[in-house]
Amino acid sequence: ASSTGAFWGMIFGGGLTLSLLTGIWRLPAPLHNLGLDASAWGIALSTLVFVPLSLRFPDAPGGHTARDLK
Repeated sequence: ASSTGAFWGMIFGGGLTLSLLTGIWRLPAPLHNLGLDASAWGIALSTLVFVPLSLRFPDAPGGHTARDLK
């Protein structure tokens, strides 16, 4: 996991979810007929963005963690 992958996964997944909920984008009929909620498609896209970007752009070893913020 990397912060780059997490950031872009949230941007793309959240953007798709909002676009589907507001009607900016519509799913193709075969996908729409599956009956999944817009959030499921957002989570799926988020995963498809997060994993490759995390593998391509890993965080630097010894980087800051949440424990460092205490």
